[in-house]
Amino acid sequence: MIKFDQILWRDILSDVNQSEVKRILAWIANLKMFSEMNSHKLDHWKDCERWYFNSAGALVHEEGSFFEVMGVFATIGGREVSSWHQPLIRQYEHGISALLLTQREDSLYCLVQAKSEAGAFDHLELAPTVQCIVGSYKNPANEIPYLNKILQEDGCITLSKTIQSEEGGRFYREQNMNIVSYTESFWEMQSPYYKWVRVKDLRSLVMYNNLLNIELRTLFAIFMPI
Repeated sequence: MIKFDQILWRDILSDVNQSEVKRILAWIANLKMFSEMNSHKLDHWKDCERWYFNSAGALVHEEGSFFEVMGVFATIGGREVSSWHQPLIRQYEHGISALLLTQREDSLYCLVQAKSEAGAFDHLELAPTVQCIVGSYKNPANEIPYLNKILQEDGCITLSKTIQSEEGGRFYREQNMNIVSYTESFWEMQSPYYKWVRVKDLRSLVMYNNLLNIELRTLFAIFMPI
């Protein structure tokens, strides 16, 4: 096992290679050009196929999976208002976000993916190695890259495993598992949507607008000392 903290601090204190940062930005810009996802706002909830309002008034999926949109009435002291009504998203199962690290040429690397999501501001953002809800990987029809490698510690070890709560203004008591793992292996990517990125370069990319998604920023904060 490497002296993780020592190498991490050395990377933090070293200069960022701006040419490499530009290559990362060019990589994701190129993927955005050829990404095929399109999303648009529907005129009415009834146009959202396989979703309906149940007897309790919550918007749910016909399979009873994923999440529901529920209404709540909140009362609290010390806020600008003492009570209000609002919708909240209640996820049925917690999700998993995991980031895989390795060492190469005396630098630490993170394995990130360029992930498309319908609600993302710029459609495609940098995401952790693994980002999924529990129902996704329990379904045998779904193959989540690198998930089993991380969960089963197949050639890697777990550095951190914590449950973190999501933002409570939109989500109802939602928690997700956050895992940081380390592997001695370094391999070339077969998918154009995955890339090894140096930790110090990723730290520089945090400063860019709409580039790192919230799950990646959360994992990054877990192991970064500053």
